[in-house]
Amino acid sequence: MYDKEAIKEIYEGLSDSLDKCSGIMVLADADGWAVNMDYTNEDLEHALEIFNHVVSNKAIKDGYLNEKNVYAKMVKYRLAIKESFGIDTVELAKEVYLDKRKGFKGDC
Repeated sequence: MYDKEAIKEIYEGLSDSLDKCSGIMVLADADGWAVNMDYTNEDLEHALEIFNHVVSNKAIKDGYLNEKNVYAKMVKYRLAIKESFGIDTVELAKEVYLDKRKGFKGDC
């Protein structure tokens, strides 16, 4: 278990990384070279994991997401992503993590 000071330090590093990554992506979009970036399904899964982590943490702390509504809201989230972008988040996660396991020789 991490103490509060360690968690604060980890958070600050993550926040700084998010700032840098988003800045580069905004620049790529604004300058028109983002089209030359070829993101993989693994990249997409990582981006969704980051988004889910940040937005869920904030939604829980703001009282919007809780034990009573989380399942229904996550089903709606999955359907909205699929309808908007053609991506089934559950199937994507299965694909990415099964691909990672193919070369794995140990136990989880």
